[in-house]
Order: sequence, then structure tokens, then C-alpha cells
Amino acid sequence: LSRGASTVTIMSDGLFEGIDLNISLSRPRFEMLCGKLFRNAGQVMSNVCKERGADSYYAILSAGNVCSMPQASSLISSIFPSAWKGDKNVSPEEAIAMGCSIHGNSLLNNRMQTCQNPDYSCESEVQVSPVSLGVKANDSVITFVQIGMPLPAKTNHDIGSCTELVIVQLDQNTEIEIAKLKIPDSLSGQNFRLGLSLSTEGKIKVAVNDGREYEV
Repeated sequence: LSRGASTVTIMSDGLFEGIDLNISLSRPRFEMLCGKLFRNAGQVMSNVCKERGADSYYAILSAGNVCSMPQASSLISSIFPSAWKGDKNVSPEEAIAMGCSIHGNSLLNNRMQTCQNPDYSCESEVQVSPVSLGVKANDSVITFVQIGMPLPAKTNHDIGSCTELVIVQLDQNTEIEIAKLKIPDSLSGQNFRLGLSLSTEGKIKVAVNDGREYEV
């Protein structure tokens, strides 16, 4: 049932006093039996969102067969609507093996480089954002880049009708203004999609859904 099937057959020989079990379980019945577990999981995730806000989480990576269940996917999407959910084309059972293979290949290449050149350092560091960046529109701040996010980083959010955007650095409860951006006349009075990116060199770029991109 974790892969979208509507029913599943459960069989067990000699389950009780020589009586065999052979029943069909439908998805609605299965989801009803698991209802309490989903409610508890949803409550935990909701409590996490209340602490920092759903927009603070740029990616939600889930593993295991339960994450392939439509009800689990819907629950995660309802609580974290704008977060990246990973590549749906990759099977959860294969994700860990693929990650290990990629990491192992990286270690092997580094080892070969070290053998060929003793001065070669196999230590590699992933650059991460040292600050959190957000966009302030209509007195509301949306976090786009979270501190510790791997670079380069890019996040998109829907923005309501406004005339000006303020790029801010978020430091605990303090907002440090970085730049102001006037909304193009073509987007005046309407909602639009905004993308903010931070490069490994520290350059900030803002893109709107009419194709224009601005470097801050």
C-alpha cells in the first residue's frame, strides 16, 4: 500500500490453532488503522513549525517505505508547503545506497589523487551560508536562505501584491537591511513568484517571474 496500490492481500498459514489467514486490506481501511500514528506525527511536525515557521525549512528529506504512502506525502506537504521534497523519481530504498555510492566514488577519486600527488589534500569542505537571508514585503518577512544551508543556494516563494521588497539579514530577532528593490510596473497589484539565490562568493541575486534578475 505504500506504492499506491488500492488493496493488498495478507496471508499467514496456521495463524491461530491451525486456522489460516487470508484477507484483503483496502487503502482506506489501512489509513484508518494508521490514523493515530499519522496524527501524532503531524502534531510533532506542527510543533516544530510553530517554533521557527514552515518557511525556515528549505528541504524535507524522508526515507523508508512509509514516505511513499500518499497520506504521508500529503501530510508533509500540508505542513511544509514550500519546502523541497527531494527527487520523487528516486526510490526511498535506493536513496541511501545511491548516496553511499556517490560518497564512495568521491573517496576513491581522492585516494587516487593522493597516490598520484602526495601534496594533494583529499579534505573537501562544503560551503554553507553564514547568515540567514529573508525578504520583507508588506511588513512580513519570509526566510529564503537559512543559516547553514549549502551554497550555492536558491529558494522560491510566492509574494503577495506589494510595491517594494527589502532584502534583510536575519540575526535572531533583528532584521538588518541589505537592499531595497522596487517592484516592476508589470507586476504592480498582483501576486508573483520570487526567487533569491546566494552564491559561494556571497553574491545575492533576486529573480521575479517575469524573467528579470537583479544582483543585490
